[in-house]
Amino acid sequence: MRFFTPELLDRFGSEDDSIALEAHHELEARSENYSQQLRQIEEKLPQRLRALLEQFYLHDSRVISQSSFGVSQPGELGHTELSELTHGAKRSADDRRLPSFWILLQLDTPPREILVLQYRSVLIEEARLHQSPGDEDCPYLEWLYDEVELIPRGRDNEFCHSILFTKGLELRLRFEDFDFAALKPIGIAP
Repeated sequence: MRFFTPELLDRFGSEDDSIALEAHHELEARSENYSQQLRQIEEKLPQRLRALLEQFYLHDSRVISQSSFGVSQPGELGHTELSELTHGAKRSADDRRLPSFWILLQLDTPPREILVLQYRSVLIEEARLHQSPGDEDCPYLEWLYDEVELIPRGRDNEFCHSILFTKGLELRLRFEDFDFAALKPIGIAP
């Protein structure tokens, strides 16, 4: 994370009002800087990623599942330790790519849709835990902040999605394409 760092968010949640206020102002400035960066690259982003960013607010969404990691133990992605995900530094990035990687989220805002995010031709660049005071009581992972960036690669572009979850989990996904599906909750007839 370049803009919404765990360190800044820790200061934002400080019990010392002067520290929290200073962090609040810094967070507002970084949010504006990130919005400017996103506007500069938005035309180059995959169309479906742009649609996701325009249509949905992911903050506080609950992670229901994903293709590699469980929600109860943020130090593990499924039965794989975080340190094993980014191993293989001796192998090329192309050898470590997955054909796809998906995350299932339940939005926090009504009607609490389920989103299925699918990253295609993806490399998990980083998966690590930060010190994270204050959310130990939450039994599941929630999406806090995310940042999208453009990675020039020859004639084509790749993209990076850095995601910060509760419990201090930061995930950095480098991918070539993206899609998503939104599933509406079923209403009960009167």
